[in-house]
Amino acid sequence: MRRRALRALALSLLPLAASAGPTVLPFVPWEGAGGWSALWVAEDGGAFAVVSDRGAWAEGRLLRDAAGDLAGAPVDRRGTLEPGGDSEALDRFGGGWAIGFEGNHRVEWREALDGGVAADLGPPPDLSASVNAGIEALAVDPLGRIHVVSESPAAGRFDVHRWERGAWEVAFAVPADGRYRVTGADFGPDGRLWLLERDFLLLGFRTRLRSVRPDGTDLRTDLETALARHDNLEGLAVWRGGHGLRATMVSDDNLRSIQRSEIVEYRLGD
Repeated sequence: MRRRALRALALSLLPLAASAGPTVLPFVPWEGAGGWSALWVAEDGGAFAVVSDRGAWAEGRLLRDAAGDLAGAPVDRRGTLEPGGDSEALDRFGGGWAIGFEGNHRVEWREALDGGVAADLGPPPDLSASVNAGIEALAVDPLGRIHVVSESPAAGRFDVHRWERGAWEVAFAVPADGRYRVTGADFGPDGRLWLLERDFLLLGFRTRLRSVRPDGTDLRTDLETALARHDNLEGLAVWRGGHGLRATMVSDDNLRSIQRSEIVEYRLGD
């Protein structure tokens, strides 16, 4: 029994899907910054925006070397969402921003991060009532429709809720798999919905990327990291540059010194 347990632990330290090595960039641009729970990256991989689970926001640039890899992330503007809250998800929508919140579960539309709430879309009616298991991921598809996913599954699946014609509906569901929980989402330039997922074991976090067609078919696992390879990755942006498809992620360090605030980027292929 002990030998099997040790073997299981050893296997958990290995990546279960092949992937290119990542670029990892420490991201603590000012004193007290952290807790970043959502990330948006421009189509060319240059500009970025983040929001935190303390209601903070920042906008800046992703500097890159000749190979297109991350070289810096200077912040140009920052502030606090008014009113604040546990902001966990972010994407461009309607010329402004759609932001998902936990606790007081809702999706807000704002013209700018430093502006007030323009519209409160509320939460999907069948969203989990748990304070810390509400809207964790938000992505806007090429047709301009908001999709949200809760952190924890229900009945063995993650329901993908879509805002369309002024109401929430379940567009499709993605089966849960193991201990992974959803922390971020984005529609990539390939048209697929990408889900960032997290698992936590005693030694640290594991990260997984799964993607699915916008009709809920062709679910696949695209990346699964070794245990403790990265910190608590919660924000995801998928984009295509001159060097192919990439997934850029940001970690939520929960404002704890024992965790790391970082931006992580993987090359996913052509």
